Amino acid sequence: MSASHLRNVLIVGAAGQFGSHIVQQLLEQGKHNVSALTRPQSSASMPSGLHSVRKADYHHPDDELAAAMKGQDILVIIMGYMAEASTSIALIDAAAAAGIKYIIPNEWGTDRAQVQLGKDLMLAEGQIKICKYIESKGLKWISIGCGFWYDYSLANNRERFGFDFAEKRVTIFDDGNTKITVSTWAQIGLCLARVLALPFETSSGPSISKYENSQVLVSSFHVSQRDMFESVLRVTGDQQSDWTITSEAAEDRFARGMELLQKGDLAGFTLAMYSRAVFADDAMYHESKVANAVLGLPKEDFDEATRAAVSMARNKLQC
Repeated sequence: MSASHLRNVLIVGAAGQFGSHIVQQLLEQGKHNVSALTRPQSSASMPSGLHSVRKADYHHPDDELAAAMKGQDILVIIMGYMAEASTSIALIDAAAAAGIKYIIPNEWGTDRAQVQLGKDLMLAEGQIKICKYIESKGLKWISIGCGFWYDYSLANNRERFGFDFAEKRVTIFDDGNTKITVSTWAQIGLCLARVLALPFETSSGPSISKYENSQVLVSSFHVSQRDMFESVLRVTGDQQSDWTITSEAAEDRFARGMELLQKGDLAGFTLAMYSRAVFADDAMYHESKVANAVLGLPKEDFDEATRAAVSMARNKLQC
């Protein structure tokens, strides 16, 4: 890697709704050769402007996967949160064999310093194991801590932020005033693009080396359900009386979600995760530690982000 920054970026999941935002921000920044890695049988439509599209079986027994990664500086892994850890392991093994030095793992969530929150969300342990595995292979990782995805979470079913746009129903957790950290897809994508454009070393200021084997924390908004609802009313022109409003204790909702999950209903996982994030004594929060200013990230318009989510919901755009 003779360039002053990471030049060649390979993305698993480039065609997804979230992945496409990552690609878009990297391409608009114009400092990287952005390529996609996908399975041979995939029929997904790739974003335009990619440097290349590489195909390989993620669990191929020979060196096909490593060969597809040759010449890349960094691997970005974007998969569903229920994706098997074995897939990440296979990708990491191939990246090490291909000479890739950096990996952005499939970890787009909470501040690791909130240990109990991470345990209760049932994701942190697996994510930490993956990062330790990356280190064991002699590679470096950088993860993005962003809180919940705001636009996606608001738009997609009431198991998340409690909103049902089709029926104009909302369930308020507790009193609805607990604020949490959330980020838009665009802000997360821009954060990653800015990080990957950093120099490897600097005497002062941010650099790749300063973020090695650590989280970069980012946010768009620090808001409550009540804030979200007020924004929804502003952008839709609805009155509060147009909506059916119910309430549920966050702890009860969390317990209900866990019970469903134990019965094999995966909807319970989402229910539990989003209700746990608003426990008043340990809410999802990292506003005081974000890298927004250091990376020059813009201040976003809350109502515009809500408008995008409402549009997603109305178009039944499910992820």
